[in-house]
Amino acid sequence: MIDLVLVILDGSTRDLGTSYELINSVIVPNLGEDKEGRILIAINQADVAMKGRYWNYEENKPEPPLIKFLEDKVVSVQKRIKEGTGIDVTPIYYSAGFKEEGMEQCRPYNLSKLLYYIIKFTPKEKRLSFVENINRSEEMWKDNDDLKDYRKGILEELGETVTDCATQGADVGGAIGSIFGGAGEAAGRAIGGVVGTVVGVVKAVGKIFGGGSRSSGGGGGCYITTAICEEYGKPDDCYELTAFRGFRDNWLINQPDGKELIDRYYKTAPAVVELINNQKNRTEIYRHLNDNYLAKCLGYIEVGENEKCKDLYVEMMEYLYEEQRKWQ
Repeated sequence: MIDLVLVILDGSTRDLGTSYELINSVIVPNLGEDKEGRILIAINQADVAMKGRYWNYEENKPEPPLIKFLEDKVVSVQKRIKEGTGIDVTPIYYSAGFKEEGMEQCRPYNLSKLLYYIIKFTPKEKRLSFVENINRSEEMWKDNDDLKDYRKGILEELGETVTDCATQGADVGGAIGSIFGGAGEAAGRAIGGVVGTVVGVVKAVGKIFGGGSRSSGGGGGCYITTAICEEYGKPDDCYELTAFRGFRDNWLINQPDGKELIDRYYKTAPAVVELINNQKNRTEIYRHLNDNYLAKCLGYIEVGENEKCKDLYVEMMEYLYEEQRKWQ
């Protein structure tokens, strides 16, 4: 019945005997099967682990002597748990940040890393429960050890859940998007808005790129177009994506069948893009879509022939729905 236990240790103290006793004698023996996948160890207060020495407050990160101290602590904790339980865990050191009364919130460090592993260790069908509770202040997730793009990893783990839900027939109305703020956040481009209420497995509602729904002018959510723009090395705020988002938010949504078309697109497009990306000829596929559909649609938008753009858009999606059977 236990999906995951997160044990937080105080990085500023050497007296961890009680914590080891709790881990070795109480927690691990009650985890059942796959113990290593059900426990995370996090060492907090990395910034004061050496009484505040060797912490670069300006850049909000540890300097080499502190990094070595923290890594030695990770190895020590790992060894003690291995000796006591026989399982291998790799602790994560971080700083949650702090806020004294009347003072500004200090930025956390490695919080994205911690969240990434929490989500990764959580059963796939339960990951979306985190989404609405994630702090959307970009400052909270900014500073990390940069060993991995943790924010992108978080979005990929959540996006994988959404994709699986979609293939099982859940009503996924949006994608997961840049929950960390910033319209230019590359990690969120292909994943979309913020997951909201649950219907069946999950129902997504769009809060795209730091505020606003997918139908209120926010960025993101244009899966096929975004994927093609990325293929051509264009940014998220490029002319094409901006034009298509304007078409979607200011015209298509107001048509009698507009919402139905958009909802269907958000329900199926993530899986289609994933299939295309797994094809050896993905560049050829994206070029075909751009030359035969999107470039022509853009031309219609530029001259105000939105109805023709809509018709071509529907034709493109019908083509993709047929082709995806070959790519599976």
